[in-house]
This record gives sequence, C-alpha cells and structure tokens, in this order.
Amino acid sequence: MKPRFCVVNKEISNLKITKEEVINEIISLGYQLDDKNPEIVITLGGDGTFLKAFHQYNKQKPLFIGINEGNLGFLCEFSINELNEVYEILKKHDFSLIKEINLLKLEGLKETYFALNEFRIESNNGGALAFDVKIDNVYFEKLKADGVCFSTALGSTGINKNINGAVVVPTLNVYQMSEKTRINNKRYSSLKSSLILTKDNVGSLNNWHKDVLNQGAKVAGANIDNFELVELRFNAAGESECISLSASNVAGHLIATPEDYMQQYETISSFFNGVGEMARIVYLESGMRFECSN
Repeated sequence: MKPRFCVVNKEISNLKITKEEVINEIISLGYQLDDKNPEIVITLGGDGTFLKAFHQYNKQKPLFIGINEGNLGFLCEFSINELNEVYEILKKHDFSLIKEINLLKLEGLKETYFALNEFRIESNNGGALAFDVKIDNVYFEKLKADGVCFSTALGSTGINKNINGAVVVPTLNVYQMSEKTRINNKRYSSLKSSLILTKDNVGSLNNWHKDVLNQGAKVAGANIDNFELVELRFNAAGESECISLSASNVAGHLIATPEDYMQQYETISSFFNGVGEMARIVYLESGMRFECSN
C-alpha cells in the first residue's frame, strides 16, 4: 500500500513553486494523496502554517515535515531551497533526520488535548481559580491565580513570557508551569515563579467543584439519610438509581438537602429519600492531569 500524504500551504503564498507541483512530485515518488487521514503532512509556509496543520491533523498522529518559505521559523526543519532534500528523504523513506518534538498533553474527565506551544487554563467569569498541585503524585503547592499556563520550550516566548515565565532554549526537552496573577495569603502560598519540568514529570491540578445530577436518582434498597454517600446505577427501565455505598473503592456521591440545590424547573416536593422516591444527588468533578507526550 502506498504511504498517504497531504500538503498544507498558506492561503496567500509568495512561493515560486505551487502546492500542486509539490503534490505531483511526491506522487511520482510512490505516495498517495489523502487529505483526510494522512501519514505524512507537508507544510509550505512558516510556523503559522505548521500550527494550522498540527491542529487539523494531530489526532491522526502523522509525521509533520515543515518547509519554511521565509527566513525565520522555529518549527519548520527545511527552507524552500532545501525542497529537493525533502524529496530525497521521502524517496528513501529515511526520516531519521526529522526532529522529534514532544507535545503537551492535558487530560480532563471527558476530553484529552494536545498542544505544540501552550495550554492556558483561565476562569470564564473573571474570578480566580484555586488548585491543589501535585507533581508525580506528590503534593507540591496550593495555588490561587487568575489562570495557569503550561508551555513547551518552543512556546516559552509567547503568553508564558508575558506572565514572567522563563524563556527556554527550543532544543531543551522540558516544559513549564507559570501562574497568571497569583494570589498569596495564609491559605494560598504559591511558588511565585515558573516551574520547569522534565518530559517525564506528570502533574495534576485538582480543582474540585460541586454539581448536581439532573432530576436526581431514585432511591433503591432502603431509605437513605441526607448527607449519606451513595453509589449510582441504572435499573431495568434505564432510570438512575442510588443505593448506599457498598465499598470504599466505588465512586461515591452525596445525598444532599434538595433546597440547597434546586433547579429552576424543580419543586422541593419532587425529592424525598424514601425507597422509590427521587433524591438530590451532589457529585464532585475533579481537575486535570498534565504531562509531556511523545
């Protein structure tokens, strides 16, 4: 089967060679054009074009080869004058000269994200965020700030620098965590500087917050008191049920007094903790895990 590739270029380009010419040359080397699921992505432009291609195709985990049409670029390995060298690499299938770049990985409860330059975690309502920070599962600090920025060495000259993070040589295989407008008091005492981490360090931000299970869950088994831990399951009819927590290693949720967590369309008479009645369930959502990923 022929290796699959695609070419991503700038919308407005000053290149003397066209995208179509590059595609035809690579096809003549035994490759197959595939814009949906490529194994190799060739970019023609600069760092912006490379980032555009990365965000478009990074989930497929292809090999990226950047060709810079200008003079300045950190992500593109080759200049437009070295295009024949790129063709030779493709012809021989020898990709040992292509530099490997580690990505930032941010893993939440529902989604996992990858970044080439940086991640920023910020409040969407203007308030400060509070986190318990762990590095390699060891408690590090209790942080309160307007936000947190994680940047690779490549991304250290962006937002990270603007919030007084360290500028890192792009060839170093490290990443860093920098705080944005940190708050220091008796309860929260942060590092007051950026933290440089190796590619092998794994961290977590535990930002617990409360939420309620929409419409509650039907009490099964026996009556349950307020503020008791329960576990959730589905009955044969597909309805949410709660029973008393059966073991310490089972995910626990809290029975709460409904008047403290009422939704607009609900009435307090909708909830009662007797068998067959609907109980108000409160659960905690945890934070995020961050690391460098090959």
